[in-house]
Amino acid sequence: MARKDEKGQRFEFLVGRIDDAIKNEYYVEAMAITYALMEERSYTLLDRLNIHYTGKDKLYHCIDKLKNAINDKKITVTPKKGTTDTLIDFLATEFISTNLLDNIQNWRDRRNDVIHDLAKQTIDYDTLKQPSEDGRKNFALYSAVIMKVKKML
Repeated sequence: MARKDEKGQRFEFLVGRIDDAIKNEYYVEAMAITYALMEERSYTLLDRLNIHYTGKDKLYHCIDKLKNAINDKKITVTPKKGTTDTLIDFLATEFISTNLLDNIQNWRDRRNDVIHDLAKQTIDYDTLKQPSEDGRKNFALYSAVIMKVKKML
């Protein structure tokens, strides 16, 4: 599906870039783009759910704030259909019960190890294929849930 707005076009391009990077074994690039897109998606989600964050919050903080808001039932927006409680239950099922947020955090930790040690030590790039693919998969799952939430609100 072709997106018409600038942000949508940029995201489509970057998702394609992730796929190309993985295909061509540019795993660091794939992980860097995936991280940037996940962080941007997180800002959008927190905005929609009225969860406070600052523009300086990184992915870790955004995921942590989201997880805490769900677990502590601090989300106050009302969906078009249903109640705030049904929205929180949906978020808990999609993000917490599936371990998606934990999987993203674990992937982020692995990505950080790579990025921050890039110039410090020799990296076996063949070992980065799986983390790159995992990041892409987590991003797809995360985006799908966020799109559902956007439609609910």
